[in-house]
Amino acid sequence: MATTRERTNAELQLQLQRATALLATKGMSAADTGRAFIAARELSSQLGTDIEETFDALHGISSFHLLRSEYSQALEAAQEVLRAAQRKNERRLLSVGHRLMGHTFLQCGRPLDAAKHLEQAANFYEPVQDRTSALQYGTDSKANALGALSRSLCLLGYPDRAFVAARQAATHAETLGHFHTVAYALVWLSRVHLFRGAPEMAVEQAKRVMDLSEKHGFRQYYEMAKGNCGAALIELGETGEGMALVQQSLDASDMAGVRYNRTVQFAVLGEGATAARKWEDAATYLDRAVTEVQATEERWYEAEIHRFKGELVLARNGVAEATQAQSCFNDSLEVARQQQAKCWELRTIISLARLWQRQAKLKEAYNLLTPIYNWFTEGFDTRDLREAKALLEELS
Repeated sequence: MATTRERTNAELQLQLQRATALLATKGMSAADTGRAFIAARELSSQLGTDIEETFDALHGISSFHLLRSEYSQALEAAQEVLRAAQRKNERRLLSVGHRLMGHTFLQCGRPLDAAKHLEQAANFYEPVQDRTSALQYGTDSKANALGALSRSLCLLGYPDRAFVAARQAATHAETLGHFHTVAYALVWLSRVHLFRGAPEMAVEQAKRVMDLSEKHGFRQYYEMAKGNCGAALIELGETGEGMALVQQSLDASDMAGVRYNRTVQFAVLGEGATAARKWEDAATYLDRAVTEVQATEERWYEAEIHRFKGELVLARNGVAEATQAQSCFNDSLEVARQQQAKCWELRTIISLARLWQRQAKLKEAYNLLTPIYNWFTEGFDTRDLREAKALLEELS
């Protein structure tokens, strides 16, 4: 007759199998998937600390909460994984723990903390033992960490290093031949191209993801890539088509229970509506982005939301509303500096310097822009730094 421990273990295995099946059929963010991982965690705790199934359950719980923008719960589970990994001192598990921590910090607007954890996640990766991580967690641990690291580096003001990390993630994924990881890595590469001001290349990579995802049924990555493609098309002036794609991506995320990066989607729609001179729509989208930040603590795009609000004020009302626009830019600068997000700081200072240029405050604008431009040590071929250089020449 089976012992209590044997029955608990059997039930644990069934819950993990159920969670895996639900992940495939309903998605990681589905309530049923989350409940299955939470039930597995409760069962594993009855069998002792630090067993392998505990890590699987906690990984699922953290990922579930991450996609739903429930970042305090995601961080709590990630911290538990990392503490347990440190007790066991296993490189494979340390890689997982640091990766989960990095992802959560990244979404919460802590790019420096995120980068530190994601670098450690990549460094702890063992090429032989961890090659099965893609089967266990859905994506390869190294490619996963490097992809997220690329966004952290962009935010921190290192666009060239970010591109290297994104390319390494994609190359590693392709070497493994694991299509789900390839799609994941290319989503990040597309986003890095957007950061660097190369929307044509962003569209190219996003369409690769969409084709691959459609072929293999990767619905989540298909929608993420569609959002990236839409954002890039808006930058290319194809505003209507771009906004339609972003809205479709947002609607699909809502249906799947995914709240991850809704702040970005609303902000991009606001940017597009501003370009289309649909002022009321733009204001509504940007207000929803702010509301989403406040509701979820998803803060990595917060500085851009404030900057977009300032640009909307100027596009709609001109320099007559300079005080209101400058207030938005000041809010953006405060957030960017608090987060040490040099990328956002540069963009906002460019916007503010252009406003001051229109007000004939040339010296003030030059003195504002020069220090942030001189801070950068790479990425001088990116759009933002080329624009900053050209503006400095106009102001001098």
